[in-house]
Amino acid sequence: MHQFIHIDTFGLSRQSTKKGAKSKRRTTARWTVDEIIAELTRKEGACDHVENPQPPVIVFGKDPEIVAAEIKRDVAAAKDPRGRKLRADAQVLLSGVASWPVRREDIDETGFQEYAVWEKLTVNALKERWGDRLQYCVRHCDEEFLHVHYGVSPELDPLTGRYSIEDLHPGMAARARARAEAIARGETPKRGKLEAAMRNGLREFQEDFYHRVSVRFGHSKDGPKRKRLTRAEWKAQQAIAQKTATMVAERDALKVRLEKISAESVNRERYEEAVRIARELQDLVEQERKRRDETERRNEYQRRQLAAEKERADRAEAEVSRLSQIIGRMKSWLKQAQSIIGRLIGGSEKLPSVCPQWLPEDVWEGVEETAKERWVEAEVEDYMSGVEIRQSSGFGKPRPAPVRRLKRP
Repeated sequence: MHQFIHIDTFGLSRQSTKKGAKSKRRTTARWTVDEIIAELTRKEGACDHVENPQPPVIVFGKDPEIVAAEIKRDVAAAKDPRGRKLRADAQVLLSGVASWPVRREDIDETGFQEYAVWEKLTVNALKERWGDRLQYCVRHCDEEFLHVHYGVSPELDPLTGRYSIEDLHPGMAARARARAEAIARGETPKRGKLEAAMRNGLREFQEDFYHRVSVRFGHSKDGPKRKRLTRAEWKAQQAIAQKTATMVAERDALKVRLEKISAESVNRERYEEAVRIARELQDLVEQERKRRDETERRNEYQRRQLAAEKERADRAEAEVSRLSQIIGRMKSWLKQAQSIIGRLIGGSEKLPSVCPQWLPEDVWEGVEETAKERWVEAEVEDYMSGVEIRQSSGFGKPRPAPVRRLKRP
C-alpha cells in the first residue's frame, strides 16, 4: 500500500488552462470554489460520480460553506500588488485530499480503528503545517476509499490588502524563494529552474507527510507504477515499509514508557530502567534511520538506472530514424539508377563514351559489354540477309559479301 495526498488551487470563477504544450488548442476549465465546496458537501447535482451520496462528516474546523462565504468577503476587499482588485479567476483556496489506501468494503472493525488513528495523525500533520489557516477537514465514507478533504485559505492583510495563497502552497512558496534568491545573486530568474523549485517543494510536501503519518502504517511514498518496479521489488519495498512501521510503533511505545517513568518518583531501579529504555529508543531510532537511508539509496539507484535506460533507448531510436532516412534515400537513388540503366540497355538512350560518376565501374563494364554484343548481332543479321538476297537472284553459289569496315553506331 502507498500513501495518497493531493493538493490543488481554486478561484471564484473558472480559469481555462492548457492541457499540454503539444495540444495548445485543447483547454480545460478548472473548478471554482463554489463547485468544489458543493462537491465535498454533497450538494444535489454536484456529486454525480457517487452512486449513493452520504452526508459528509466534519472532523475539524468550520463548515466548508462558511469558509466559502469568508473567502468571497476577503476577496472583495483584497488588492493586487498594483492596488487593483484581484482578478476574477485568482486562486484563493487550497484544497486537497488525503486517502486511506484500503477499500471501504475490505475494512473490518480493527481496520476502521486503524483508519481512525491515521485520520487523527493526518489532521494533526495538516494543522502543524498550516496552523490556523487550515479551515476544515471533511471525511467522505461513500466512495471506494475513505478519505479526508481539507481546505486552506490565506489571511487578508488589512493594511496592504494582500490576499495570496503563494505563501501557503508548498510548491509556489519554493518557487518564490528560488526567484528571490536568483534576484539576490543578480541573476535573471529562469523559468526552468523556477518550475524545478516548485516540483521540489511539492516533493518535500509528500516527504513530510510520509514521515509524519504514512511511515507509521507501513505505507510507501509511491506505488509500483510510479517507479516502474517489478512485483518482487515492490514486495521487498513493502516489507521494508512494514518493518519501519513496526520499529516506529516500538519507538513510540518506548517513549510513552519513558515519559511515564519520568513522571513518577525516580528511584534506583526506575532510573536504570529509564536509562535502558532510552538506549533501546536510541537504537531503534538509529535502525530506522539506517533502514530509511538504505531504501532511499536503493530507490535513487533505480531512478538513475531507469534514466540511463531511457537515454539509451532515445539514442537508439534517433539512430534508427537516421539510418531509416539514409536507407530511404539509397533506395530512391537505386531506383533511379535502375531506370537509367534499363533505358540504356534498351537502346532508348545513347550510351555515353565514359562511365558516369554516379554509376559503379563494374556496372558500367556490364552495360558496355551488353551494348557491344547487340551491335555484333545486328551486323551478323545484316550480312546474312545480304547472302540470302544474292542467292535468290540467280547469281549461282553464294559468295561472301565484300568485306567492309564495321562502324559502331
